Amino acid sequence: MVDPTGKRNGRGAYLCDQPTCWDSLSHKPGILAQALKTNITAEELAAIALHKPA
Repeated sequence: MVDPTGKRNGRGAYLCDQPTCWDSLSHKPGILAQALKTNITAEELAAIALHKPA
């Protein structure tokens, strides 16, 4: 889940607001999975991609 406020409880990972950073997430989803120490489904990645900055 994307938290634009950065204040939600729990584990998190930061991603810069540059579109190229978000593009790398779709090309290498293992990066985020490794940072969060969990598996990320294709549906979760798609939901995260909806928040990509323009």
